[in-house]
Order: sequence, then structure tokens, then C-alpha cells
Amino acid sequence: MKHLLVFFFLLCLATAQGQNNIYATAGIAYTVGAPTFTPGSRGTLVAIDTTTGYWYTSNGRNTASWTRMGSRIEKKTGCAAPAYTPAKYQSTIVINSCATPELYEWNGSAWVCLNCASAGATNLSWSEISSTLYRLNSSTGNDVFVREGSGATASLSGDTLTISASGGGGTVQTDATLTGDGSGGSPLGIAQQSAAVSEVMTWTGATWEPSWGLLYTFVTTGATITTAVNEILIGTVSANVTFGLPACDVTTDAKHFKFVRNGTDAFSITIDPSGSQTFYDGSATKIQYGKLALDCTCRFSGGSGVWFFDNF
Repeated sequence: MKHLLVFFFLLCLATAQGQNNIYATAGIAYTVGAPTFTPGSRGTLVAIDTTTGYWYTSNGRNTASWTRMGSRIEKKTGCAAPAYTPAKYQSTIVINSCATPELYEWNGSAWVCLNCASAGATNLSWSEISSTLYRLNSSTGNDVFVREGSGATASLSGDTLTISASGGGGTVQTDATLTGDGSGGSPLGIAQQSAAVSEVMTWTGATWEPSWGLLYTFVTTGATITTAVNEILIGTVSANVTFGLPACDVTTDAKHFKFVRNGTDAFSITIDPSGSQTFYDGSATKIQYGKLALDCTCRFSGGSGVWFFDNF
């Protein structure tokens, strides 16, 4: 009688499970559609929907509340990558409903298309291999590598690789005639080469050097000569006139001034050094009459300057 009652109970349980399409195996219930039974009455807390492949877990015994745990591959409407970050109950592999379905995998930070190249997409993205080497990776397997070299630097931000020129960076050699190394903060330029204001660069046959050039001025009245000129062309004057020389100092050292007189008058011109400076022979001034030329050259040495002169 006891064995008969046990057999009858098992028969009733099998009949009930068949009617509700629930089959319990090793603690897992296989159900057609989402489970609706109370776990406590069926003895299992885990179920799988045989129509969709979704897994479900119960929130507790004696309650009909179930949570879907996802499946190995979830289906998604639309034709794009999922817009969400998968939660613990969602699959990390999703296939969408494009005309050519796209398969995406969550790599921990973004959805990556696994088969987009077959639909014609390139899916290129930069990745950093080392501090100087970067790779443009495509799903087709044809990778492009970019390595920093002399005169160029690269920086990666997201999927954007920026390459910029870094100039010579010590690779461009310059001499005293040039300054800078060609970089953004140190452009190449002509060095001062001890040039003073108003000097020009003169070719010596071997190099460019600062020079006062052959600038001139034409005058018919007295004036103080500036360092901007070399020759003073004196026309006809109406009275005796004086021309002042600039200070003979470190900036005018070796500067040469030539006074050329071609006027038709009989007046005199006086050449007067600046301040208390004198000519090398000790004279304070030089006076010139007639159509003559007077050359004056500054020599500055030991902190003092004197003027050398030559009459023609």
C-alpha cells in the first residue's frame, strides 16, 4: 500500500508538470515562455525558457517573481550598436536586426562589431602600442602602424591620433649666422651677429657680416651726423657750418664717415667730435675749405674713443 501511494504521487507530479510545460532537471526548470510558477512549489530557483533561450532566476522561494539573466546571444531591434552598458542580467553578445545582422560584443568599455567588415564597414580605430608607436586597426586585419620619428610627435586621445611637427629638436645644426632650431617655439632666424641699429648685412666673399653700408645724406646746412649714414654730401652753403660727429663708442667702433664737399661757395665746414672727444692727433676739430673730402673713422679701445682722419 505504501509503494502504491508513492507511485501515485509521482504520477500526479509528472502529469502536473506536463500540463504546465515545466520539466525539472538537476535543479533547472525548462519552461515554454517565461516561468510563472512559484519556485517553492516546484523545488527549483533557476529556469530556462526553451523558446528564447533566456535564463531566469527566482528572487526567492514562495514568490512568483523571476529575473531574466540573459542568454548567450541577445537579439536587439534596429540596425546599430546597443546604446546601453550591459547589466549583470544582460548578455555581453548582441545581434541586431539589420538586413545583414551585425554581431556586437561588449569589451568592458564599448561595444565592438565582430562582423561589420563583411557588410562593407571599415571600423578603424587607433590604439597605442608604445609611447612612440600607434596602430590603426581594422576588422579586416589590415593594420597601419605610425611611429614617432625625428621632427614629429604623436598623441592619442580616444580614437583621434594627432601628429604634429616638433622642429629640429637638436637635429638641425646652425652656426652663429642663424638662431633657433626650427621648432614651433624656436623658429629659425638670422642672428644679430653684433649688428647695431641701422647696420646692414654685407657679403665679405665668405660670410655675411654687419656693415654700415654705403648710405649717404645730402646737406647744405650744419647738422649732427647720425650713425644711419656713411657719406655726407655737402652742397653749396651760405655760411660757415659745423657738422657734429656721433659719440665714438662700442657701437660706432670702426664706423667710417666721409664728408664730400662739392659746393661753389668759399665758406668753411668744421668737423667736431662729440663732447670732449678729439681726433687722434689731439685736435678738437678739423676745418675744411674748398672741394675736398675728409674721412673720419672711430676707434674705441680701453673704454675711450678717438677719431682718425684723412684729407683728400
